[in-house]
Amino acid sequence: MIRHHYTLEHVANALSSLAGAHVAEVYTQEKFAIVMRLADDASEHVLSISVDPTMGCLTMHDAANRARKNTLDVFPALCGQRLAMVTKHPDDRIITLWFSTHQLHVLFFSAGRGNIVAVENGTITDVLRERELIGTPFTITPYRPTPFAELPLNTTIERALASCELLLGPYYAHEVCLRLNIDPTLPLNAMEEGLRKAAWEQGVKVRDEARATSTYYTLQRSTDVLFSLLPLQGYDEVRTSDNIFMMLRTVIGRRRSIERILQQRKKAIDDVERQLHRAQRSIRGMTSDAATADRSTLYRHKGSLLLSLPVSRDTGRTSIDVEDHDGTTLTIALDAKKTVIENAHAYFAKARASDEAARVRAIRLPALQKQCEQLERQLERLRTATLDEIDTMTAAPDSKKNAANADDVVKKYRVFVLDDDHTVYVGKSAANNDELTMRFAKQNDLWFHARGVSGSHAILRGPDTDHPPKKILEQAAAIAAYYSNARNASYTPVVYTLRKYVRKPKGANVGAVTLERERVIMVSPSLPAGSAE
Repeated sequence: MIRHHYTLEHVANALSSLAGAHVAEVYTQEKFAIVMRLADDASEHVLSISVDPTMGCLTMHDAANRARKNTLDVFPALCGQRLAMVTKHPDDRIITLWFSTHQLHVLFFSAGRGNIVAVENGTITDVLRERELIGTPFTITPYRPTPFAELPLNTTIERALASCELLLGPYYAHEVCLRLNIDPTLPLNAMEEGLRKAAWEQGVKVRDEARATSTYYTLQRSTDVLFSLLPLQGYDEVRTSDNIFMMLRTVIGRRRSIERILQQRKKAIDDVERQLHRAQRSIRGMTSDAATADRSTLYRHKGSLLLSLPVSRDTGRTSIDVEDHDGTTLTIALDAKKTVIENAHAYFAKARASDEAARVRAIRLPALQKQCEQLERQLERLRTATLDEIDTMTAAPDSKKNAANADDVVKKYRVFVLDDDHTVYVGKSAANNDELTMRFAKQNDLWFHARGVSGSHAILRGPDTDHPPKKILEQAAAIAAYYSNARNASYTPVVYTLRKYVRKPKGANVGAVTLERERVIMVSPSLPAGSAE
């Protein structure tokens, strides 16, 4: 509607008041647009002329700030010339500014064919786009719409009103149908003669209203923002004014704002979909037959069979046949560079690695499944959110970054998920204990350590760690006892306190801390059911 025939008529009429002003400068700082500064004895006016395929229009401002960089003077022959009049071409979407010796034709054609052309004596002397046109004759192929009475009878009534000589376009044509309560998709041959006549007469009325109006409208329905010469059913009136240029600027501003938000929505949806696909792919990998197979038991079995063989320091073998406990023969692959004993230890190492992978998988899988649920909900909200909601949602924390941080924690510490609210983190070495306690732990996390023996630090994190459920407290203490030199004891004391009461004395050994206050609990060293080391 910004470049509608009747909109351009109103624009041309409004610009006629500038007759007598002279051109001070013309420059461009956008691909499809120019800025023209006109001045007279009393004031200065700035025309912004754009033939952009989506936002093209002609507006007027009281002033403009020219950028210091990336601007280019254009149409130098117009500078100093006085504007005589402004007209709209009777048959096409062309506004012409008439100067002393030149005409500036603004071609508001669609599909990216718009252009701004300076003409002198019928010849193109300058052009914004397609410089090869300079020096050629300026000609306009008259646009002749098919008369309403001659349109094919299978044409819908809305299409007929939009494209016939009334030049209503789709929005005003739809308004005609709504006023008469006619189905817009009804073909002409399905309408009685009287109804077709009524539609024509209503179309003429809408055309005349559009041409005669002195009130301009900014209308909106969802993300569709229109400049209109009359109110339209189904659209909310955002603003009205008798200043056409203010209304045009309002529509362009709202369209750009909506376009920016929709781009943010698309970017956010694309990002969430990528995260969701990655998480789903990880889940498929973790739940595949290969991932869930109990390979650690097989590795240990092969290692035990190899250890049962006579000691040999020979190398160079790629496999060996060993009699299994049930009397069958099992062929075990070997690393030719290692002895049989070394291969046995390698199988035990594979078993431990398989156990660790299973442990990590048991921790990560619920977290990934929960992440998928959150991402699916976020995706649904993004697809149905209002513009204001999109603005808020796209500023939400990046769940991709959170997932990456969770992976780092699983790799750095031993992690045991006790329930939906409580998780235990255990250090793997003295230095790792220091990092867990002094950097990772929060002030109100509970800190655990087996009393009187060396062992790992353990941290319990949950919603209320100062008074956790008894079962959770005992499980956390049992894990701390298990990763200590008291692992094989029937019962062992474990001290615990809030992290804020744990201190690292200056000069203390790696992993050594002191406690300002402590409590003690007796537990049997163990890991939660289903956990692997």
